[in-house]
Amino acid sequence: MTLDEVKFAALELLGISQEGVAMSANDSTRMGRSYDKVFKELKETGLATWVEAGPVPDHLADHVESLMAMEAANAYYVSDNRYARILSRAKDARRELRRLTVPDYESLDEPKDY
Repeated sequence: MTLDEVKFAALELLGISQEGVAMSANDSTRMGRSYDKVFKELKETGLATWVEAGPVPDHLADHVESLMAMEAANAYYVSDNRYARILSRAKDARRELRRLTVPDYESLDEPKDY
């Protein structure tokens, strides 16, 4: 997904944008800052497997959107119920990003026969 698509989807999670309505320049800037923070955090933990300015891989996009919405929730003053849903999605997103980006451990040693 392109960065604009990811930004727009995060705004939808926040209840700010609707399908078919263009994202305002202010919202785009605010969500750009949110994306930068999320990307930096994911990169530091080894979970960002794409380049910052490039498209977000489709299988990771939903999770990145959730983290961006969580990052921007205070700036948009979302309701308590919406905040609880976003918080829950963000927790799941971190777990799923870890699962999807960290390779499974495989021992290279031959099994020992005792």
